[in-house]
Amino acid sequence: MNLKRWPYGITDKLLGRPIWYELTSVFLSENKLAGLPEDFYKLTNLMELRLNNNQIKTISPSVGYLRNLNSIWLHSNLLTTLPSQISHLTDLSFLSLNDNKISFLPFQLASLSKLELQALDVSGNSMTSFPPMLTMSHSLLSIDLSLNHLAAFPAALRSMANLKVLNLARNYIQSIPSECGFLSSLQELLLAGNQLRHLAAELRQCTSLEVLDLSDNKLKKLP
Repeated sequence: MNLKRWPYGITDKLLGRPIWYELTSVFLSENKLAGLPEDFYKLTNLMELRLNNNQIKTISPSVGYLRNLNSIWLHSNLLTTLPSQISHLTDLSFLSLNDNKISFLPFQLASLSKLELQALDVSGNSMTSFPPMLTMSHSLLSIDLSLNHLAAFPAALRSMANLKVLNLARNYIQSIPSECGFLSSLQELLLAGNQLRHLAAELRQCTSLEVLDLSDNKLKKLP
C-alpha cells in the first residue's frame, strides 16, 4: 500500500459511523506518509500506533492528546527530534525511534520518570551524547543506543540500577568507566564495534551480567 496521507474526515466517518471512540490500534507502516493531519489526533482511544517505515519528518505536539498510547513505532522515518508533549503519554511502555536522524531528545522528557516506559530504541541515529533525562526513569529496562556517535560510555547511567539491557554497539567509545559497577541489574551489555582500549575493574560488580559483547574493539588485556 502506498498511502501518502491520512484520508481527510476518516475520523468523522468510516462506513457511515464515528470510529474514534473504538479504534485502539492503527497500523500505517511501510507507506509514504510525510505526516499526520490534526484530525488524526481525535483517536484518543489508541493504544498502539505503528508509523514505521514512512517519510515522516515531524510529529505534531497534538500527539500529547493520545494519552492511552502504550506503544509507538516510529523507526525508519526522517525524524530529527520529538515534541515535548510526548511526555504526556503516561501509559507509554514502548517507543521505537531507530533509523531516523535524531541528534537530541527534548529536555521535557525528564518527565520520563512519570512514565511506564520500559524499552527505548534510539539506534541508528545521530546522537553524540547520552540524554541525561533518561536517568530519571526507574521503569526503563532496555536502552538501545547502538549505531550512533557516542564518544564516551555514559557515566550518568550509574543511577539506573534497574536497567537490564544496554546496547551501545557501533559507537566510538574508548573505555568503560568505574561507574559501570553501579548497574547491578544489568544482564546484557553490548559494546561490539567501538574503540575500547580499557575496561574498568568495577565491571566485575555487575553480578547479574549474562551477556557481554566486546568483539571488534582494540582491547589488549582484561582487568
